[in-house]
Amino acid sequence: MINPTAPYVSSKRRALTTPEGVDLAIDIASFGARIAAFLIDMLLLYGSIILMTLAGIWMMSGKIGAEPGMFLGAIWMVAVFFLRNFWFIIFERGARGATPGKRALGIRVVARDGGRLEASSVVARNLMREIEVLLPLMFISSIGTGYAMLGFGWATLFMFFPLFNKDRMRAGDLIGGTWVIRAPRVKISRDLHDDADPLRQYFMFTPEQIAIYGAYELQTLEGLLRGKNKKALAIVADVIRAKIGWVPETGAGNDDDRAFLQAYYSAVRGDLEKKMLFGSWLDLVGQRVIEILETVPTLMILLILVSIFKPNLAWLVAISCVFGWMGLSRYVRGEFLRLRHLPFVEFARAQGVSNLRI
Repeated sequence: MINPTAPYVSSKRRALTTPEGVDLAIDIASFGARIAAFLIDMLLLYGSIILMTLAGIWMMSGKIGAEPGMFLGAIWMVAVFFLRNFWFIIFERGARGATPGKRALGIRVVARDGGRLEASSVVARNLMREIEVLLPLMFISSIGTGYAMLGFGWATLFMFFPLFNKDRMRAGDLIGGTWVIRAPRVKISRDLHDDADPLRQYFMFTPEQIAIYGAYELQTLEGLLRGKNKKALAIVADVIRAKIGWVPETGAGNDDDRAFLQAYYSAVRGDLEKKMLFGSWLDLVGQRVIEILETVPTLMILLILVSIFKPNLAWLVAISCVFGWMGLSRYVRGEFLRLRHLPFVEFARAQGVSNLRI
C-alpha cells in the first residue's frame, strides 16, 4: 500500500558525494533535453562554419590578391578544424561544464565520482561522439545502399542507447565516467533580513528569548516565511510566542503573524551572526593559515635545509609532517561539517551534552 504522506522522490534523483564528504541530491537530465541540447549545439557549430565560409568567399572574390587569399584559406581550415573537433571539449571543460546548447536547456556535465570534471573524462566522452554520430553519417552519405543501411542502424543504436539505462548515459558517459544532470538557473530570493528592518521598532526581544532557537530552527523558519501558507504561519507564530513567553504590546504590527515571525527571524539571525555560528572564527583562521602554508614552496624549503644541515631521514619525516597534511585537512573538514548537523548531534545538544563530549 502506498503511503499518501510519503514525500515524492523522482526516479531520476541520484545521490552524489563530493570528495569533501558533502552529500548532494541531483537529477539526471532527460533524454529529450540531451537531444535538444545536441541539436542546438550542432546548429551553432555548423552555422558558425557556414558564416565563416561565406565571409571567406566574399573576401576572396576579387577583393584581395592570391597570397592573402591562401593565407585566409589556411586560417579558415584551422578555424573549422578547431570548431569541428573542440567545440564540445572546450565548453564542457569550462567552469560551467556545459555547451551553449546544454546551458539553454539547463543541464550540465559532472563527474560520477563527485570530484572535479577532469580533462581526460571530457575528451573521452567527446571522442566517442565521433563513433556514435559522425562516423555513421559518413556511411549514410557514402555510395551504396548497404553502407547507408549500416550507418543508419549504427546511428540508431547509439542514439537510443541512453533509453536502455536508468542514468540516461550514452556510451561516451560510460567511458568518461560522467553524468549529465539538470542544472536550472536559480533565482536568488530577497533577503528576509531586509524585509524585517521596518518592523524592529515594534518587536524588542530579550537575549534569553532569542537564545531559545538556533541555526536549524532559523533555517526552518526561513523556509516557512518564503512560503504562502497563512495557516502554518499562524500556528508557528503562536508556538514561538508561547515558548519564548512573548507578551504582545500595543502597536502597529504586533497582531500580524508574519510581521512577528520576520522580526524574530531577523533577531535570531543577527545573534547567530554575531556569535559567528555561520562560520566559526577558529575555522576561518584555520583556513587562512592552511592557504598560506599551501603557498610555501616545500621543495625550496627542503633544498635550503639540506644545504644547511646534514640530510637524514628525520629531516624528511619532519618536513613531510609540517607540509604534508594540508591536502587531507580539506577532506577532514568537509566530513566534520557534514557530521555536525546529523540528527544524533542535534539530539545530543538537545539533551545538554557538551561540545567536547560530542
